[in-house]
This record gives sequence, structure tokens and C-alpha cells, in this order.
Amino acid sequence: MKDSKILLIGGNGLLGQSLQKELNKNEFTAVFTCSRVSSNSVNHIQGDLLDLDLVRILTAFNFDLIINLTGQITKPIADCLALNSVGIENLIQIIHNSPNCKLIQISTVGVYGSCDFADEFSELNPETPYSNAKCEAEKLLISKLNADRLVIFRVSNLYGEKQLKGVFAYLNKAAESDQILDFNNDGSLVRFFIHTNDCAAIIVEFIRNHIQHSTGIYNVIGTDHYSILQLIQLFEEIKQLKFKINLDIAKPYDNALAISDKKIRKLFDYLPKMNVRSYLQTI
Repeated sequence: MKDSKILLIGGNGLLGQSLQKELNKNEFTAVFTCSRVSSNSVNHIQGDLLDLDLVRILTAFNFDLIINLTGQITKPIADCLALNSVGIENLIQIIHNSPNCKLIQISTVGVYGSCDFADEFSELNPETPYSNAKCEAEKLLISKLNADRLVIFRVSNLYGEKQLKGVFAYLNKAAESDQILDFNNDGSLVRFFIHTNDCAAIIVEFIRNHIQHSTGIYNVIGTDHYSILQLIQLFEEIKQLKFKINLDIAKPYDNALAISDKKIRKLFDYLPKMNVRSYLQTI
């Protein structure tokens, strides 16, 4: 498998960069990236998944494995919706025309919506534009690709170095300015967190030892989970400050209180090297 030709679409993002490092560490020799931005790397392909010219270029490479990291939260949200619809249709075309190619789709646990518990067999009930887009992307892939060519990882909230957006970036920015926090919910929002390096290690372990005979859907969530208020309290404790917190009376969206990752742990167990507390002590 180490000589397989692997493509990371959206490979210059937060998780993509961690995947590049993890694949290189495990001696994968033919790892390519693709994104809209240019790169000095000889293994980078610049292009837009919405562009049919890129579809033809990527098909000609005849990749063995494509990992789709596109379709994350963007502004405007229309770009996110397009990548999870038209972009997915184009990706399906690439897979169909690449005889030996498999796809790993990076999705989100947000597709479960609000619930007391979710596993891979739970009903999907997405409540935000982003999680709805990811849900529709999953449905397209499942309906149009053979099951033996598709793996979907539903990933919880990612964090890591050089992270410019998300709750950690927001807390850090507020700590360095007015120390005022504004949230559009009542603070009961629960999120599960996994560091990008740990998530990348799980994906690469799956590629190394399981992708030949294991397909389907897997939750990847990490071991840390906090409500918004718990996360703020932890940040205040570590940074020795006190925020002024403005909360809304509204209940949060996509609020899954417990999520199981037992399915992937039946294949192999993993212990994340990073946790939220140690990460907050470094930023």
C-alpha cells in the first residue's frame, strides 16, 4: 500500500497538512495534494473541484486512493454547499473513471443533529446549513458509488497549530482584546474534540492496515468533550483571566450529547497524544 498513489483534495488545510506529515512519516511515497491555491510542491495540483477541467486532469492520474477534505465551513456558505453537491458529483465521476480508486470522505458528526446518543447506525437529523450539506454529500456518495470503494469518516471538532478559526481561536482572540464572549446559544452546546495530528494518525492507520477489507462509516471523535461553558471555564483557569459572557436563550443546534466510536475501535484501538488542556497551555 505504501507505493499507492494517494490524492488529498483540500490537502493544504488544517487536517490536510497533518495527513501529509503522517503519510510521509509512514513512508508513503506518492502523495499528491490538490487545492485552489498554488504551491511550490512538485506533487501539488492546483484547481477547483467544481471545474470539469480539473476532473479530467485528476482522472488521468488514475489514483489508488482519494481523500476528500473539501466542503468544510466557508464564507460564503454557498461555496460549502457547491463543494458538497456539484463537487461531490465531479468526485464521483473521477472515482468511476479510475478503475482501482477508493474514496475516503471526511464528513462530520454534525449530521446526527441534536440527540442524547449517536452511533453510525443512528438516524441523521442535521440542523445547520453545514451539517445538512455534509449529509447530502454522504447520501450522494452512498447512492452512486459501490460500497467497496467508499469510506466515510464522521469527524468531531478538530483543533491544532496554526488554527485561525473555531472556538479556540475565538477564545484566544477575546483573551487578547476585550475579554468579552458572545454566543448564539445558552452555553449547553457540547462538542467532542480531536487534535488534527491524532485524527491524521487514525486515518493513516486505517489506510495502512484496514482499507483493503473494511469500508463503510466510522465516527472519529477523540476523548475530550466539553460544553461551551466548561470550555470557557477551562480556558479561564489555564490563562488566569475572567471573561464577560453574553449568552442567548436559544438552545444550540447539532448538539449530540454522546457519540460512540466503538466501531473503529473494534478494528484498532487508539489513544490520542494530545488533549485540550495541554493544547490550551501552549497557545
